[in-house]
Amino acid sequence: MTSVNLENIPANFSFQGRSASVPEIGEVVIHVAEITAMTSQDLTLLSLEEQEKARSMTAPAVRERFVAGRKMIRQNLSLWLGADPSAICMEVGESGKPFVKEDPSLHFSISHSGELLMAAFSRTEIGVDLERQRDIQTEALAKRFFSSEEARYLNECSDGDTVSDDFFRLWTCREAAIKADGRGMGSLLASTRVVLPPKPINPIHPIESAASEHSRAEMNEILEVMIANECWQVLPWRVRGGYHAALALRQRPTLIHWRDFR
Repeated sequence: MTSVNLENIPANFSFQGRSASVPEIGEVVIHVAEITAMTSQDLTLLSLEEQEKARSMTAPAVRERFVAGRKMIRQNLSLWLGADPSAICMEVGESGKPFVKEDPSLHFSISHSGELLMAAFSRTEIGVDLERQRDIQTEALAKRFFSSEEARYLNECSDGDTVSDDFFRLWTCREAAIKADGRGMGSLLASTRVVLPPKPINPIHPIESAASEHSRAEMNEILEVMIANECWQVLPWRVRGGYHAALALRQRPTLIHWRDFR
């Protein structure tokens, strides 16, 4: 049995009925929404360059993800900066990470998978990853992309019911850290590894999830991801509907504002 359809929200998540205010130092704002809810034909929230890029995309799914992501980012920035969404200037720095020209200290990261889109904002370098759990060749992919320690961990500590959960947990942690770094998966994948916990990652079953605080604490632990000699603090969790998510920062956040638009 798997817990993939449950939503395990970490204890330091603050639920938001409305859009949270701009994140302060140490805080993170995370929004999740269905892609289709953000992909109307109205492109006026996007910059002229983004509108042109969207119209040039021939694959509908790719265009929808691009438009939805830009809308989510610009709508939030507009509220916080008091500026027209389409006029906000988002640029890419030398490290490859995007930043807001009007407020360079405001960082953001975005990820999409399946039907969902997730965006995270903070006052420090940040990376977020979202992955829909699906049937894949976990052993072959782990041998190809993971460190030998990670691949051995999956082989020795995961059984048939948990190996997919464990794989996607490790994968999202790695991707979130790589996004926070900003130099790209192609150049960082081989030098990235998750510092593994001392014991197996246990699945949380529906009955256990309501009663076991120990399991909840284990699921919400912060892991370390090393990229060469750089260390990132990564928080993995599960999002209802069959998704895994992970958030990466240099230091542990003091508070995470969470809003689910679904």
